[in-house]
Amino acid sequence: MHLCLFPLSRALREATADSHRRIEATAMAQAMVAGRVSRAAYAALLADLAPVHRLLDERIAAIGCGPVPVDLVLRATAVEDDLAVLGGERPAPTAVSRLVCRWIEGIRHPAAIGAAYVVAGSRMGSTVLRPLLARALGLAGGAGLRSHEGLTRERWSQVCRDIDAWEAGDRVRAEVIDGACGMMDGLLAVYGEQTRA
Repeated sequence: MHLCLFPLSRALREATADSHRRIEATAMAQAMVAGRVSRAAYAALLADLAPVHRLLDERIAAIGCGPVPVDLVLRATAVEDDLAVLGGERPAPTAVSRLVCRWIEGIRHPAAIGAAYVVAGSRMGSTVLRPLLARALGLAGGAGLRSHEGLTRERWSQVCRDIDAWEAGDRVRAEVIDGACGMMDGLLAVYGEQTRA
């Protein structure tokens, strides 16, 4: 398949589709969707995601994320807030989380746009996950679920239109797609590392 023939948003979706399916097939994602994830397991996932989001937020603040709205990308504070609400002993991030952080440290513009696309797009899934997690974790009023603030279909459609309207040659498009694939692979590694749900 020649991704250069598609609008960039579709090329990004196509390039990350396999990793997306693989994330959804992990034990952690399955438990979240089934509404049976434990607080301890969810806290372990957030503890792994916290340094990833913190570093990505810093990189995006430094180099930007092009046509992807920054407010849809920045999540570190929300993840930290969620961990505080969950309470208990905070698990240490795994080696996988540290490897993903090393990849993010090296990310450059325009690959950061692809990583930002992945993180912003994950808010679409949060729209579905938030009520399931609230029920499974016994959380009310959105407390403990700030990192799962959703995104309307209309806003996501606008983001995709903005990405498609962004001027990018083939080399830049390839770097954006590589950034998206790298971010998805990193998230897949983090989700796959979670051995208990």
